[in-house]
Amino acid sequence: MTAGWKDINSRSANAQGLESQSGDSSVFFIGSKGVGKSSLINLLQDKNEVPKSTLAFDYTFIRRSGKSMLKDVCHVLELGGGTSFSNLIDTPIRTIGNLKKMAVILMVDVSEPNQLWFTVEHLITKTYQVLSQYAREKKIMDDLTAKAWERMGDMEHHQDISAIMPFPVPLVIVGGKYDVFQKLDSEDRDMISQTLRSIAHGHGAMLLYYSLKDQVLCKRAKDTLIQLAFSLSYLNKHVCLDHLKPLSIPPGADSFQLIGSLPMSCSLSVAMQRWKHSFTSQFPQESESTIIPDDPGKDKNFEEPAIDALKSQKNEEFDKYHWEME
Repeated sequence: MTAGWKDINSRSANAQGLESQSGDSSVFFIGSKGVGKSSLINLLQDKNEVPKSTLAFDYTFIRRSGKSMLKDVCHVLELGGGTSFSNLIDTPIRTIGNLKKMAVILMVDVSEPNQLWFTVEHLITKTYQVLSQYAREKKIMDDLTAKAWERMGDMEHHQDISAIMPFPVPLVIVGGKYDVFQKLDSEDRDMISQTLRSIAHGHGAMLLYYSLKDQVLCKRAKDTLIQLAFSLSYLNKHVCLDHLKPLSIPPGADSFQLIGSLPMSCSLSVAMQRWKHSFTSQFPQESESTIIPDDPGKDKNFEEPAIDALKSQKNEEFDKYHWEME
């Protein structure tokens, strides 16, 4: 964890997490390992620097001038390691506390289809379970569900309404490394795009393709996520459903008929199982490697003299105790 994570706890001395900062919003980044989550966060902060690898959690914040004299603050939390640390998702969500002012960014590597389904399914399922459990504890699940349907626009007569289970909080699925994705076979690109469109549409999410090497896509991603971070709404100005171009699809702007996928009578669970079968048949899945990174306590990038001195003292005390016991 970085030093910034301590700042969350220092701002929540009443043990209510970030909810105590009632005017603040929060964005939680999860997704594929090495896809560029930290780089995208730097882009949102107008930072031009090479980010360090996220070991487990990272925390920062974005400020902008609001309507009052005070500046609006958005807390930005990131879970590193792909799916390796998904059992820790509960921690940042409960730290955030105020689910009504929270959004989730799921960033996946569209250039690695052999890990894509496993990553998306695992992280969406785990995050949904944690959010739902916490929302029920706070008795706000009905409110979150109602807001989720509102974000999708006029869905009362939509043909897919029975096959959609909107995510409890705003969700954006960002397809990262679009520049590498473009080099894949056209049939593979079609399958990846159709699958992500189905997943996003079924969960009431926005789908957005992104590449750090494309200025247009960088600006589109930045504008969209900044809008989401501070107003929890989506920019609907640019909609692209063309698989030959970088996709940009707000919630409710798609349909299973346009995607060309499933009968309208399917439930979401049935729809996802059918897509899983089709996708994994074409791209057999490999789980992400779970190599544990080197001890960050020995990494010079994370030096903190006071803590390092105390750690050295404790190590010496332990070695002495161990020697005496022997």
